[in-house]
Amino acid sequence: MGFGTLFIGSFFLLNISYYGYTDIIAAMIMMMGLYKLAYLNREFKNALLVCYGFAVLALGELVIAAIGLFGSTALAAVTPYVSALRYTVIFALSYLILTGIFRLSVEVDDRILAERARRMSIFSFFYLIIALFELPFIAGLLGNIAGYVFFALVILHLILMVFLLTTVYKAYAGICMPEDNIPKPERLSKFGFVNRFREHEEKKVQEYAEYRRAKREKKKNSKK
Repeated sequence: MGFGTLFIGSFFLLNISYYGYTDIIAAMIMMMGLYKLAYLNREFKNALLVCYGFAVLALGELVIAAIGLFGSTALAAVTPYVSALRYTVIFALSYLILTGIFRLSVEVDDRILAERARRMSIFSFFYLIIALFELPFIAGLLGNIAGYVFFALVILHLILMVFLLTTVYKAYAGICMPEDNIPKPERLSKFGFVNRFREHEEKKVQEYAEYRRAKREKKKNSKK
């Protein structure tokens, strides 16, 4: 299920201390979710392409983190630039995902979610400010207040991630799209919550299919 998988992958981005080890996990899981959503609109498709780049960056972060475990400082000079690039990529992912949710919400006439996604997509531009302050020459200008500024930026990152996660979750709850439509008897599980989850998926896809069918019929009748 696209939105559910995307939510899980995005959750790993909350890691602010050891993201060098978890970003590759976040990138791979988000990639799976976006792959299932890419057919819905152009924004999700572009977000998938950005996520490919994020996976490559995350692999580089993992290498840097692994080298640091052995006490080496050979790559310490590039770490701030990698971090700045990371926040820039997170901005691109957040903006595209939220814009994709906005367009999908408009299509299914969920105005509340559409307005929320549109507003949150604007807030995602604050990630560019975080990326800017990661650059060494900008950080060097802060002087004695550097610690306070970086603490505020960490809080800002967490707030922006909460915005993204809650919006993706609301999209899952309201317009979630399952990865397939396998008949229920073939999908039964011995775990009750798994079956309820699948029933929820199937209900939503049926509602969405009915909405699209009604929309096509209305358009067809108007032409006549």
